[in-house]
Amino acid sequence: AKIKSQILGVGFESTDIPLGILGLSPSVNPGVSPYPYLLDSMASQDIISSRAFSLDLRSIDNPSGAIIFGGVDLGKFSGSLEKLPMLDPSDTPSGADRYWIVLSGVGMTYPDGQVEESEEIAVPVFLDSGGTLSRLPSTIFQAIGDSFPGSQYDPESGFYIVDCSTAGQESGSVDFIFGSKKIRVPYADFIWEVQSGVCVVGVLPTEDEPVFGDSFLRAAYVVYDQDNRNLHLAQAANCGEQIVEIGSGEDAVPSSTGKCKDSGPTKTAGGGGLDVTATRAPTRTAAGSGPAVTNSDFGPGPAGTR
Repeated sequence: AKIKSQILGVGFESTDIPLGILGLSPSVNPGVSPYPYLLDSMASQDIISSRAFSLDLRSIDNPSGAIIFGGVDLGKFSGSLEKLPMLDPSDTPSGADRYWIVLSGVGMTYPDGQVEESEEIAVPVFLDSGGTLSRLPSTIFQAIGDSFPGSQYDPESGFYIVDCSTAGQESGSVDFIFGSKKIRVPYADFIWEVQSGVCVVGVLPTEDEPVFGDSFLRAAYVVYDQDNRNLHLAQAANCGEQIVEIGSGEDAVPSSTGKCKDSGPTKTAGGGGLDVTATRAPTRTAAGSGPAVTNSDFGPGPAGTR
């Protein structure tokens, strides 16, 4: 397919962003677009049936991934796609029209199979594939960080530090709940090796704009439906390829179930075991000087490969 007459911006100066970004969000100013964006052009030129695409980042140790414009790959997720309405800009912390949805719960699945979940919450979160880490309200940040086996809070860097071997505990996960859908992020995708032999939990605190970056999105299969202002979430998996088209109209995104088997934990837990609303002091604090972490330290895989 060939997109005709697409206008792209050229950046001459940037701070902390060394690479170009192909923006696929709605206009940050609702109702105002200086020119057709990429999805607008693809839909108006009949390359896709509606302004919708799916994103499959894959896990840290997987060299492939995909973005499918106008399609969904049933071989890349398990279970059903949960339809979640995008929040109106007036209901978001930033007031901008971006991919904001409501996070309704947080949980932990420990390596021994035990599961803890929070009571129901309602926290607006922005899904940002251009961000490496996730940033969540401080009470959620503390609850997650303290729940990791052997974690220590480092006040100098602001991260929770964990032993790098924790990432190898395959049955452990950080769980995020959206309505009836739970997305389980394996320890291996939520723990980042920022320097050789130094690993941190991939989340930082914020009270301004909570955001889910790659440390969450690597575990989720997400369909972004701009025309209907919905996001569709499922647990990412990989069991082959079966791409179906996203149509147009109210039910443009197919309601099909993913072809992959669900390999999640068999144990369940009721809400309330994980308190994500209380402000608390860290259970364990790192002694001495912590890692001098910079933006360039973050990337997938072992530190020595970046």
